[in-house]
Amino acid sequence: MGTTATLFQVVGNIGYGAHVGDSRLYLIRAGFIYQLTEDHSLVSEQLKAGLITQEEAEKHHLKNVITRSVGYQEEEEVDVFHLEL
Repeated sequence: MGTTATLFQVVGNIGYGAHVGDSRLYLIRAGFIYQLTEDHSLVSEQLKAGLITQEEAEKHHLKNVITRSVGYQEEEEVDVFHLEL
């Protein structure tokens, strides 16, 4: 069993993020919402690869299957990023 993790820390005017799983991080600025993380899920990967359409992804029977999580394996690849705020 594993869990998802999305972390964000602000230091001065820089934001540092780390992400595993499908818990999303958004930035809201000037009336717009930007998704800063990509889901680590089977359906998201199929969508990015062009194997399914957005409409198929929304109804897919395996949309709850994640491909990365904390605790399932001893080590896991973590997406890390930073951005100026």
